[in-house]
Amino acid sequence: MATIPPIVRQMILCDDVLPSTRRPGDHDALGLIHSVYPDPPGFYPAVLPVLCVYLQLTGGRGSGVGQVVVVEADTGGPVFAGRPHTIDYPPDPLAVVFRVFRVLDCKFPRSGLYWVQFRHDGRELSAQPLVVR
Repeated sequence: MATIPPIVRQMILCDDVLPSTRRPGDHDALGLIHSVYPDPPGFYPAVLPVLCVYLQLTGGRGSGVGQVVVVEADTGGPVFAGRPHTIDYPPDPLAVVFRVFRVLDCKFPRSGLYWVQFRHDGRELSAQPLVVR
């Protein structure tokens, strides 16, 4: 468990994340995602083949366990819980730690609002909305 949890500077939902070709050490998020459309339309569960969750974290001390969980807003029930990952924080609290979590074949049982959550040591630190049409 981290002695001090990190601050989430950025949490971006996208198709993929690649190393930047313009700025070494930075990243490019491709295909920003805010909605999911079933294929064929109206057919559920809607399946999103790949969802990348790009995180920039800072200020954490020690190490902690990060996890991405997708929950249905109306019920709070999870539709996806990713594997927990250990995150080690550098001694410099101003340093930025980058992490990409890839959610594969996430199934949404019905249309509505879902929350993509980043949990650190079991506590939700950030969430982004995702609308299933």
